[in-house]
Amino acid sequence: MERNYFVPETVVSTDPEIDKLKKLLTSDDEKVVMNYNGDIMSEKEAAKLKPEERKKYKQVPDTIVSAGQWYVERPDLMSMEIKAMRDFQGENAKLGYFNDGRAYWLVECQPSIAGKRRAMCRKYTILMVYDKNHPHSAHGSSVKAYFLKPTIEDLQEIVNRTPGVSPKNIPHLIRDGNSELYVCSIDQKDTSGDKNSRIGITSAATSLRAALRWINVFELGLIDPYTWSLFQQHGKI
Repeated sequence: MERNYFVPETVVSTDPEIDKLKKLLTSDDEKVVMNYNGDIMSEKEAAKLKPEERKKYKQVPDTIVSAGQWYVERPDLMSMEIKAMRDFQGENAKLGYFNDGRAYWLVECQPSIAGKRRAMCRKYTILMVYDKNHPHSAHGSSVKAYFLKPTIEDLQEIVNRTPGVSPKNIPHLIRDGNSELYVCSIDQKDTSGDKNSRIGITSAATSLRAALRWINVFELGLIDPYTWSLFQQHGKI
């Protein structure tokens, strides 16, 4: 079993930096701003930056930082999540927050399938959404992969009109509490919220890698019936 793509505790920021981040996230007095990298600082600190750097920082609503989210309780874990995603995606992944406080990564990708030129392959926009109580063991992990473009409905239309693809259902999808479909590309037994477990904590970077693998299998299945048949089965591909 491949260990989850996560960052060892030794790479976490020093304690003073963690304490500073936690203070910012829990303070009722400090206004908090964040750039596209997920770097957080106080509004006062940002005001000292050069204009071209300062404009990259946007204010984080108070309703987010006071929402009792996992990243408020565990800023060290947030640091590791950001480090893991940056190691995997660089600046291609954009960190953001919903009004209810949930954190997410917005990722655009264009996997090259079966030797095709990348320009000929489909582009995907994926939203990786953290559960409020991340990390924990769950089907698809506690960071869920939602397809924004194309949507699952768009992909279903592609399947429906592609000859030779049978059956016509798209496997390994689950509906969340709001009946929205997300990709279930990791078995619950292969996810973990315990850094001391054999597979470590299942990070957003790990979940994204699994979603990208799902895309590769889906796209290959559209042109190869045998791959599609394996895709329909549990644990075959």
